[in-house]
Amino acid sequence: LVRVHTLKGDYEKAMDFLRIAAGLFESVDDIFGIAKTHSNMGNLYFRTAHYQDALTYYRKSLNSGFSEAGTSSAAETISHLGLTYMNLGNYAEAISVVEEQIPRHEENQDNMGLASLHTNLGIIYFESGDYEKSKEHHYAGLELAKELGNKRLQAIGLGSLGSVFEREGDYKAAIEH
Repeated sequence: LVRVHTLKGDYEKAMDFLRIAAGLFESVDDIFGIAKTHSNMGNLYFRTAHYQDALTYYRKSLNSGFSEAGTSSAAETISHLGLTYMNLGNYAEAISVVEEQIPRHEENQDNMGLASLHTNLGIIYFESGDYEKSKEHHYAGLELAKELGNKRLQAIGLGSLGSVFEREGDYKAAIEH
């Protein structure tokens, strides 16, 4: 129901269902359910440009305990946390929160999480104007996405690389990506 109401643009109704879900997960001490619901609440606030509220719920998700394992779900939430800081213009914090998670995901061999982290770092660096770092992370994310066969992340990586090259004025390389 959350997804349906979100797609319909009825964000308040979607949030109501997320609050109900959070309460249910809390009543049975389902840490993963609580974390995922808080992350989804952050996503909804992000979508509606309520960035401070998004930060609050992303942090709640990460503080719930499920992020200790360096999972792909945690990487997704961390990436969203970084993108939220980016949208607030705090590039240093955006980069810091995402970069510090890379070793944990490398250690756990979480290539899906790593692909997501690198892809989002590429976006953050692009928005901050550091095109070399943007390309470095987009290439890293793209390589992992190819290994995983993840077409969605490959498309994001290629499109993002094209945007970096376009911004640099290298239209030939932009077209190739």
